[in-house]
Amino acid sequence: MTDSGQGNTAQGQAAMQEQRLRQIVDQATDTFIVIDAAGCIADVNAHGCQNLGYAREQLIGRPYALLDPLQPPARLAELTTALATGPLTIETHHRRSDGSELPVEVRFGALATGDGPCLLAICRDISERRALEAQLRFQSTHDLLTGLPNRNLLEDRLNMAVAHARRRSRLVGVLCLDLIRFKQLVDTLGHTATDELLRQIARRLIGVVRPGDTVSRQAGDTFVIVLDELVAEERASQIAGRLREAVTTPLTVAGQEVYPDASIGIAVFPRDGSDCDTLLRHAAAAMQRARQHPRNEPQFYAAAMNTWATERLGLEGKLRRALDGRELLLHYQPQIELSTGHIVGTEALLRWRHPELGMVSPAEFIPLAEETGLILPIGDWVLRTACAQARAWRDAGLPELRMCVNLSALQFAQPDLAERVAAVLAETGLPATALELEITESVLMRDVEAAAAMIGTLNDMGVQLALDDFGTGYSSLAYLKRFRIQRLKIDRSFVRDITTDPDDAAITLAVIALAHSLRKSVIAEGVETEEQRHFLSERGCDEVQGFYFSRPLPAEELTELLAGRRALANGLGGAETEEPPTVLLVDDDPVFTTFGCSVLRNEACRVLSARSGREALDLLARNRVDVIVSDQVMPEMDGADFLRRTRALYPNACRIMLSGSTSLQSLISSINEGGIHKFLEKPVTPERLRTTVREALARRTPPTG
Repeated sequence: MTDSGQGNTAQGQAAMQEQRLRQIVDQATDTFIVIDAAGCIADVNAHGCQNLGYAREQLIGRPYALLDPLQPPARLAELTTALATGPLTIETHHRRSDGSELPVEVRFGALATGDGPCLLAICRDISERRALEAQLRFQSTHDLLTGLPNRNLLEDRLNMAVAHARRRSRLVGVLCLDLIRFKQLVDTLGHTATDELLRQIARRLIGVVRPGDTVSRQAGDTFVIVLDELVAEERASQIAGRLREAVTTPLTVAGQEVYPDASIGIAVFPRDGSDCDTLLRHAAAAMQRARQHPRNEPQFYAAAMNTWATERLGLEGKLRRALDGRELLLHYQPQIELSTGHIVGTEALLRWRHPELGMVSPAEFIPLAEETGLILPIGDWVLRTACAQARAWRDAGLPELRMCVNLSALQFAQPDLAERVAAVLAETGLPATALELEITESVLMRDVEAAAAMIGTLNDMGVQLALDDFGTGYSSLAYLKRFRIQRLKIDRSFVRDITTDPDDAAITLAVIALAHSLRKSVIAEGVETEEQRHFLSERGCDEVQGFYFSRPLPAEELTELLAGRRALANGLGGAETEEPPTVLLVDDDPVFTTFGCSVLRNEACRVLSARSGREALDLLARNRVDVIVSDQVMPEMDGADFLRRTRALYPNACRIMLSGSTSLQSLISSINEGGIHKFLEKPVTPERLRTTVREALARRTPPTG
């Protein structure tokens, strides 16, 4: 073979080897880029073109800085020098043809070619690795369920907020928010639904605070909010109020309407602490205090709360010993039948007499008992003691009363509640029909199906059920008809202003009407005045209890009362006598009331007078009034306001307005809102007053039965 033939063969083999190498490089999953001494792209494999979005001819001869602006020719020259000690690996970004960036790991190496020394850049796509690293970083600083910052990120942001506030002489608010009854929600809705509940609440909280503030989820149902750059403590209180309002707005989860609530504690830098741990601890302590507040309002931390927490821990220990030490006792408040005035039932109320503390308020120790679970053994003791006392009264020949015992949420949730009640009845010998258990609306609504089943079981035993504090909670009429409850109890908050507040009166009347339509009886608690008693009696309320009749009494004192076999209040029993029609004159000017009484003296009616709207409302609560004649201008409550209230409270009374000088707008308002039947202008003549009252009496609505 000649030399030329051998040369051709060698060239062919080299070409084949280069082709195989090209195929291997093109099929590689990494990007291979050859960079010449001038910093331009001399070659690139097929995968690189595809990955970068370029055709090969678009890259050949172009500066490598087109792909990586951080690596200009001068920088590449430095890399070439550094390669003398071996390959070099860096992380950077390649810019694709569409402008997007691709994170890459680039391994640079020296490459000898026929055109001189070059750089070989082997570039690996690290998008997935970067995404995983970002995910891990996020997970280390955020709550996975809600996406909110976790404790780690919260502490970092709180420390930064404190540092900024210290330099600028500003305040930082730290709010600890904890959902109420969350465990019951989990038991009722399940974990999947409550997870969604937490996500919805997280979104609501974010919507309340400012962009620079931080909302974080710490664990379970606890959230912490950092309010940065506050200028006044009142601002923290305002935001806390809005946060609670956002939480308490009903929401729908898993097809069910949920009514969440939250306790919020507030700590403020620098007053309540100068470091992260102290502020967080004090905010949590304030939140615990908020749980004890009657209306669950947000509470600020105070130094005295450390003392309170210590005292509360000590009180818990004392309460644990109280049951064994015979320090607990029951008082009994009579329940009165309005039609007869006789005691027909009594409510057992828990009291604690401590040898050193004296009488401890139920408002102080009952919430503590519920939170610690002590309410279960205490509740068993209350039920057993009350039933035994009711049996003892019967054995003594005293009137057979209905014994009413309150059940806490924890007690009612016990699966074996019916068995426990049956055991107590068997032990004490009290008939099941003599026992009434009181529960609240919120207890029923936690698990409607389970509550209905438990109530049915108790009813089948003969035990009666009463719904306590009716109207203050859910008041779901759709559910009410499903529960076999014998009695509705009107809350004292409605009874307190029943004779002066049309809204309270309307709610009370609606409850009475609703109960009777469902064949249930009604009892009103918190009755403290004759006016309230008369109002309820006139409106058909069945029973009442309150200080007007009797405070809660020890068993011995109630025994003495029962032995007297008498009505508690005069005039409650028996049919009411026929009364003549009544006219009420209302004017702060005694000259007119004296004049009116004289003019109407010989008419066939009874005349009452009052010098103010409030005095008149008291008279209306105690008397059936047919005609009201009211002046327009009076102190405290003007005639228009007074007649507006009487229109709502006593719609059958005929209302007459009189005034010496009244604008047209005032007259229109009085007629529209007060339902005025007649308007008399002062001074009114005797004959004009007499004729107007006669006409009003003639059109009056006769009293009903």
